[in-house]
Amino acid sequence: MKVTQHVRAGYLVTLAMGAAIGLTIIGPATAGTRPATVTVHHFSIAASAFAPQSLGPVAAGEDYLNQWDPATLSNNGQRCFNAGLVLPNGAKLSSATFFYTQGAHNGISMEISRQDLGAHTAKFLAGLVGDPTGQTTVYKQETIGLTTVVNTAKFAYTAGVCPMGDSTFTGLTISYTGG
Repeated sequence: MKVTQHVRAGYLVTLAMGAAIGLTIIGPATAGTRPATVTVHHFSIAASAFAPQSLGPVAAGEDYLNQWDPATLSNNGQRCFNAGLVLPNGAKLSSATFFYTQGAHNGISMEISRQDLGAHTAKFLAGLVGDPTGQTTVYKQETIGLTTVVNTAKFAYTAGVCPMGDSTFTGLTISYTGG
């Protein structure tokens, strides 16, 4: 009887060790077959973070307004506004969403660009032009696809907007992965 019990106990120990080894080897292998989860991050910047490109001579009624709540940027003259974008190095930009009011009588243009500081050049990455509606102002949001990997060792990133008359700019959201 004792030999049988000893053999049976040895068999159970061997079986348990085999199961543990199998789970150790097979467990990670099956975990690797699951689809990877991609986390999408967002960088948003409100109109209040934009600075005038130039003030130039300010004629009566041709000034700009940088409103806080809700954020809007408007301009009665011929001014554009710029903001630096602080994006994480290695981020893969996937889209940019512009929030703005399309004017009834005036247009708006918006863009994102990459500045090559060493070469003193720039590359247009994304942008849009909102033409006047001809009727009433319309608040809009438009998303544009991007396929850029951020490289802060070589490039700086900026956004520019030119609201005219009854068009206004509210903000920008950039979606990205990684970084």
